[in-house]
Amino acid sequence: MRWLVFPSALAAVFLGFVFGASPAAANQGDSPKGVTLTLFGCSPGQATYQVIAGQGIGVGGLSVVGTNNQYVILTQSWTDESGFHSVTFGKAVANRQLVTCHYIGPTSGRDYTNVGFFTPVG
Repeated sequence: MRWLVFPSALAAVFLGFVFGASPAAANQGDSPKGVTLTLFGCSPGQATYQVIAGQGIGVGGLSVVGTNNQYVILTQSWTDESGFHSVTFGKAVANRQLVTCHYIGPTSGRDYTNVGFFTPVG
């Protein structure tokens, strides 16, 4: 009986890794695991985007609804009652146009300013 339980548990862990911990998949607009946000005031380029943030999207990334693109955040800043804050998530990638966008935090209500780039998921 123990020999049957171990392979089943191992298979469950593997499937969890493959489906739960995978990078963002194309067109995650239908993902029930994410929170929909509106990126606004984006410059240069299109002014607004609908994005999904959440589990499986990738560190520092927001999946653009209806596309296979991701907005990869490099720096994020905000101001609250304790002052100005800035966090850096990664380094700039060569040949990527940096785009500044804002979004309102769904729980905090704060206006977050983000600098990042758009890239296809793949």
